[in-house]
Amino acid sequence: MFIKPVRLIHPIVLLCFGVVFFNTGCSSPPKKTEEKTQETLSDQTSSIDQWNQKIKKDPANIDLYFQRAKTYLENKNKEEAIEDINRALSLDSTRAEYFIFRANIHYSNLDTRKAREDLQKAIDLEPENIEARLKLAEILMMLEKYTEALTKVDEVLKINVFHPMAYFQKGMIYKYASDTLRAISSFQTSVEQNPNLYKAYLQLGNLTKNTPQLAIEYYNNAININPSKEALYHKAYYLQELNRPKKAMQGYDLILKIDPQDYHANFNKAYLYFEYFNKPDSALMFYNTLLTSYQNDHKLWYNTGLCYEDLRENKKAINAYQKALQVLPDYTPAAQRLSALK
Repeated sequence: MFIKPVRLIHPIVLLCFGVVFFNTGCSSPPKKTEEKTQETLSDQTSSIDQWNQKIKKDPANIDLYFQRAKTYLENKNKEEAIEDINRALSLDSTRAEYFIFRANIHYSNLDTRKAREDLQKAIDLEPENIEARLKLAEILMMLEKYTEALTKVDEVLKINVFHPMAYFQKGMIYKYASDTLRAISSFQTSVEQNPNLYKAYLQLGNLTKNTPQLAIEYYNNAININPSKEALYHKAYYLQELNRPKKAMQGYDLILKIDPQDYHANFNKAYLYFEYFNKPDSALMFYNTLLTSYQNDHKLWYNTGLCYEDLRENKKAINAYQKALQVLPDYTPAAQRLSALK
């Protein structure tokens, strides 16, 4: 079999420090149906009820509305969270943390104008508020206003020249502006200020891939600080890119010890078994593990079809390609393999 399976594209890390601004870590796998358990829903309701009771007893306590807003946001109820933080601000508009909290919600709703306005209000209230300035720099970076973003970071460094997250944010700005050398320098400065700055090591690993020994060292530093799925995956995938499949497999195995259902680790293990080790039967085990949760993933069905073809189980291969085309009717690779088999 000379047909290559679909490769899982390496997810780009968007590592920033906002509470709501960005998701950290790898790109999301195809969506699967997830239902909240009754127990989870009950816990959320109970938590909100507790704040309701406290507010009922002490309606003039402004901070209670803020705490309930945070609980609503943790439960992904942004509308109620906005209502509560607006209520808190109507009673006391001198709290910078309230404006920062609301800015997070606005930005998560992609309303950068309102987010910037709230952050500026926080800065006006507390001129040395580092959190607000760094988050404002983050938004400006995402709007590709790199010069303005760097100005905000420099304002932070005037307040605290040793602030590690300021250098980290500077590194992110340079990275987005495609100034790799300055990005690396800034991330290196950030870990000099804080040797345990996990996400800076990950960024350094990603930016020094042309020097494998250095990149792996940075990934190892990240893993030593936090042996998360994210860090393990980036190192494993990099080893896969370096054509070190056995080492990559070891990394994916570590991820699967943490989460046996992890999409990326299962997918890439299957890919390696098929592409490097000529073991389509082993690859199928991992693809089938994913198909129990990701029925609407055309890549999974297509790669499964290739495995069945390799095992000379053409009827199953045809079925897999048909499934891929049901998910994505114009998926050419599956159509071509289906035509070849028929």
